[in-house]
Amino acid sequence: MKKKITLILIIISMNCLNIFAQILPNTTWTVYDNSNTIFAYFQFGNNKVLRSFDNITYTQTSKYWESGSNFTIFDIPPTSCASDTGKYTFTMQHDTLNFTLISDQCSTGRSSVIANYNWVHLLNSGISLLNPTMNTSIYPNPFTNSTTVSFGNEQKNTTIKVTDILGKEIKSQTFSGKQLVLEKGEMLSGVYFVQIIDNNNNILNKKIIIQ
Repeated sequence: MKKKITLILIIISMNCLNIFAQILPNTTWTVYDNSNTIFAYFQFGNNKVLRSFDNITYTQTSKYWESGSNFTIFDIPPTSCASDTGKYTFTMQHDTLNFTLISDQCSTGRSSVIANYNWVHLLNSGISLLNPTMNTSIYPNPFTNSTTVSFGNEQKNTTIKVTDILGKEIKSQTFSGKQLVLEKGEMLSGVYFVQIIDNNNNILNKKIIIQ
């Protein structure tokens, strides 16, 4: 009986470790601004955030802590936000990293880079899944009833998928043209992810917020 209790405690402990296991260390991300232009590359080490503009030379800019889905960051000197702590939650889905702002007093635009830009996993080959040539925008975002997905180039048989933060597919459709109106429909208020796959298998992931 004593052995069984010990075994159960070990299993529970292992499950707890899995729940709170860190998943950011040793990952590298290409960060795109809202016009789908590469802003920078970021690499997460053990409680260190490093930045690069050429994906060759990386320099530490910040320190961070990760606990479950909670993310805390502060910059290191000589930056002006060295004493300002930023707090976020995050999810990983479809090779994208999505942050939601809780609070951040940094005035240099750090919260916009973290929460509003597109973070795409940089694969070992050096190729990230987001293809900036797709030139796609979603406006308004956040939205209440509907938003418009606009493409710089004419699309043919492009697939549009919407999933919730748990990865459940909410809707999927095939689209041709340059603009698609995405209706709220029965979706509740919250954060969702739009995955766009064109007929060349280029993949673009976007975050949308329904108010």
